[in-house]
Amino acid sequence: MSLIRCDKLCKSFAGTPVLKDVDLCVQGGEIVVLTGRSGSGKSTLLRCLNALDVPDSGTLEIAGHKLGRGQRSRQALRRETGMVFQQFKLFPQMTARDNVMLGPRKVLGLSRKESQAVADRLLRRVGLETESGKLPAELSGGQQQRVAIARALAVNPRIMLFDEPTSALDPELRGEVLRVMQDLAEDGMTMLVVTHELRFAEKVGTRLLFLDQGRILHDGEPSRLLREPPSERLRSFIGSIYSD
Repeated sequence: MSLIRCDKLCKSFAGTPVLKDVDLCVQGGEIVVLTGRSGSGKSTLLRCLNALDVPDSGTLEIAGHKLGRGQRSRQALRRETGMVFQQFKLFPQMTARDNVMLGPRKVLGLSRKESQAVADRLLRRVGLETESGKLPAELSGGQQQRVAIARALAVNPRIMLFDEPTSALDPELRGEVLRVMQDLAEDGMTMLVVTHELRFAEKVGTRLLFLDQGRILHDGEPSRLLREPPSERLRSFIGSIYSD
């Protein structure tokens, strides 16, 4: 079943095209990794899928909901997608548990007791059950990102969107977050991940999209694309990643 379908998606900022006629279809259970150089349109595409940015033209459908111009259609899309950002965006005055409880209470209309049960279950899932009463400032970066993942999961999304979730972390903490993401993939969650973690793409991804100048230049099986790059642009990009 197609959970995501977009046709001829275009987006510009201040007259500068960022996405150019992007076509994409994602089936349930796929792990799609988006990569490419800075400014290639990866994060903008993800933000359009979550309706944080509204495309200038083209069509977008998420889990049967078509994006229109009204706020109601954008809210319908967001209910199907959980989004995790590069910066954790946790509420600093709220504990880990309260951060995760917010979605179930505000979006799903659950009681405080029900929301707490959801939060405790998800914090246990990401290995933070003993840290639930701590404020974000008392947690490491990897722990904060795992709280952010739990918070995104708390509204029962069908699709998880990750926008460079490990780029602000040092290598050891990246591993914590990538393990949680791999667990989600193994549980069958549909995921789109913007990242330069090419080893993660090869190990966990079912598809790799290489974006270049606002277009999807390559779309295929990660191992094949990474080991036998079909263009000089992709070959040069891979070389720049592994030389860092």
